[in-house]
Amino acid sequence: MGNYYSKKEFVKLLNRLEYIDSFNDKLNELFADYNEDGFVILPNCICECVGMLEWMYEDDGQWISYYIFELNYGHYWKPGAVTYSEGKEDIPLGTPDNLWDFLIRNLREKYKDETIGVETDADTNKG
Repeated sequence: MGNYYSKKEFVKLLNRLEYIDSFNDKLNELFADYNEDGFVILPNCICECVGMLEWMYEDDGQWISYYIFELNYGHYWKPGAVTYSEGKEDIPLGTPDNLWDFLIRNLREKYKDETIGVETDADTNKG
């Protein structure tokens, strides 16, 4: 068990990663707008950040990767797409908040510790 980002910090980081990831797309749209052939891929370290987050949150199921790369930062998520207990309980993954809640739920179940992810006064006074 380790230290985790607060929900606010986690959401800020995921939103920043999405912004960086979308930058390449927007840059390459310029070529199409001016009927020019070309494509640019800028280094962005997103995969390294995802790996770090998966390690930090002990995300053995790679839900963070799934959220970012398969669900396009939650934009492709639909109700019923991901479920617990053979379809009996929906797992919302449409926002970074949803993802953080899911990761914390998994950690609480793994360690049987309901205090994981609970913010303290020190956490709420940060930044």
